Amino acid sequence: MYIGKVQVPADWSSLESLIKAQVDGQSSFAFTSGKTYSLQTEEGTLRTCDASSTPSLDVDGEYIVEKQQGIYEPDAGTLYVRSNTKNGVCLVSVSELG
Repeated sequence: MYIGKVQVPADWSSLESLIKAQVDGQSSFAFTSGKTYSLQTEEGTLRTCDASSTPSLDVDGEYIVEKQQGIYEPDAGTLYVRSNTKNGVCLVSVSELG
């Protein structure tokens, strides 16, 4: 099920918060434990980090490059994301797989 597309800033942000703020009809969105989500970068490079607090280092996390897909399975942490693209633009589509 397609959830929506968000523009990811250059600073670490909660993906859940970005979805709530940017996707119409998703103001109460929350990732659900036990479900699997797809993250597809449509433009730019995404950096992700599943952590209990906002990452402080630029080296934290993993990359999802343009047109690549990442899988997220929520746990006790929060999925933080940031654009790792020189022009600062990173567009990410999020879908629930199950």
